[in-house]
Amino acid sequence: MSYSLHQIRWVCSTLFYMCTSFAIITANKSVLTIYKFPSVQFVTLVQLIVTVIVLEVLKLLRLVTFPALSVSSIRDVMPLPLIHLANLLVGLGSTQSLSIPMFQVLRRFTVLFVMIGEITILRKRFSKLTVVTVVAMLG
Repeated sequence: MSYSLHQIRWVCSTLFYMCTSFAIITANKSVLTIYKFPSVQFVTLVQLIVTVIVLEVLKLLRLVTFPALSVSSIRDVMPLPLIHLANLLVGLGSTQSLSIPMFQVLRRFTVLFVMIGEITILRKRFSKLTVVTVVAMLG
C-alpha cells in the first residue's frame, strides 16, 4: 500500500501533537505539584513566550508562514489571544488541582460539550466522521 506525502505529513503532525501535548501536561503537573511551584501565571507567561519564540524560529526557517505583526492584525485577532490566555490559566490551574487522569477526562469531554453547544446554540451540523472521531476520543 502506498501513502501520499500529504498522508504521511498528516500522520506525523498528529503524532507530534499527541506527544508534545502529553509532555506539556506532564511537565506542568510535575512543576506545579511535585516541585510545588507557586505561580500558575508565571508558568503561563513562560509558555506564551516560548510559543512566540518557536513560531518565529519556524517562520525564519520557512517551515510555517503567517503575516507580519501589525496594528490591524492585532485588532482583528485580539479576542483569540485573550481566550487562549484564559484557557491556559484555567487549564494550568486545574492541572495543579486535579490528577492527570481526571484532567485528561475533562479535556476529552470538553470537545463533546463544545460540539453539543454548537449543535444546540448555533444549529451547526457535523459530518458522521467528525461525530465518530469525537466519540472515539472519549473511549
